[in-house]
Amino acid sequence: MRDTERQEFIKYYEPIHSSLDRYCRVISGNKMDGEDLLHDTVLTTLNSFSKLENKQALLSYMFSVASRIHFKRTRRKKFYSEWDSEELEQFLGNGVDLDRQLEFQMIYEKMMTLPDRMKETLILYYVSDLKMEEIHQVQGGSLSGVKLRLKRGKEKLLKMLTDKEKSTLIYMLSL
Repeated sequence: MRDTERQEFIKYYEPIHSSLDRYCRVISGNKMDGEDLLHDTVLTTLNSFSKLENKQALLSYMFSVASRIHFKRTRRKKFYSEWDSEELEQFLGNGVDLDRQLEFQMIYEKMMTLPDRMKETLILYYVSDLKMEEIHQVQGGSLSGVKLRLKRGKEKLLKMLTDKEKSTLIYMLSL
């Protein structure tokens, strides 16, 4: 890869790095696996960047690559990882008390039981701060399908939560 292509990739990648990083960490379940997924996603995308016709579509392309790599890994080996307190603090921000962290852990565990596409839609929207149109580009299908998965995912998750967990979820979504 030429240096000019690398610079162009960096120009398009830098604005989306933080949301892609959050997405990779959340779907992976822990910091180390999330970093591995992020690195594999960046490497895969960097190698195929010259083939990408619309460079503006890098965001949806990278989220799709990350999603595919993650699903390939989980198909090969089903794993479940818990978040440690340092990971939660980084995700939720400083100053979140231990009770809220534990409640988030329980919410996260329940969210991981949702169907894959529904869970991915919730993560992309609430954790990675993607717009519905961007989620539509990542997941494919229709925009109304994204809206429906988001609505049904929230409803299913809320049915699984206790009142205390619901208040924590509302608090987290307001951050």
